[in-house]
Amino acid sequence: MHWLTHLGSRYKTLIAEFGVVAIGIHLTIFAVMLIGVTVAVKLGLKVDGAGSGAGALGVAYLATQVTYPLRIGATLALTPVVATLLHRRRKLAETAE
Repeated sequence: MHWLTHLGSRYKTLIAEFGVVAIGIHLTIFAVMLIGVTVAVKLGLKVDGAGSGAGALGVAYLATQVTYPLRIGATLALTPVVATLLHRRRKLAETAE
């Protein structure tokens, strides 16, 4: 689990550097995952095991929690790219004024 600790420290550094952009990306990924799995279960995705007795939202929340390391990895990868794009867009808007 050493890699998970390393991932957590990189995430904290990312939050310190990019702030709202990093948090926004993380929450967006969380919401997309939660909604996506909820819809999949409601459309007939069969769930076996511990989550099989839970409702669609419960299964979706469990799946979202299980994918936490993947969501952190995606946040680490996407945040610098999105921040750069937002910065360029802001610069273009300033020069257009």
